[in-house]
Amino acid sequence: METIVEKLSRYLILEMNGRPYREVANEIGISHSSLSRAINLKGTSLESFAKIVDWIGVNPSYLLGLTNVDRDHLKEARYNLIEELRILK
Repeated sequence: METIVEKLSRYLILEMNGRPYREVANEIGISHSSLSRAINLKGTSLESFAKIVDWIGVNPSYLLGLTNVDRDHLKEARYNLIEELRILK
């Protein structure tokens, strides 16, 4: 089962789509080192977590396992499809 930190990292990587850390961090409103920690499974502050999930567009309740299905269910399916397509390339 995927942890919160692993889900956050996976969503970030997919949403960044190869863009530089500094560019994305500036867009999110966090430091590039906070972004790097989130991506590299080192965790992040609650403030950075809130900004990241807002930027990604994922409901924090879903990442925290408080809900099974929410408005982001389709986004989860989209991420899974994107990942599968990348594997097939």
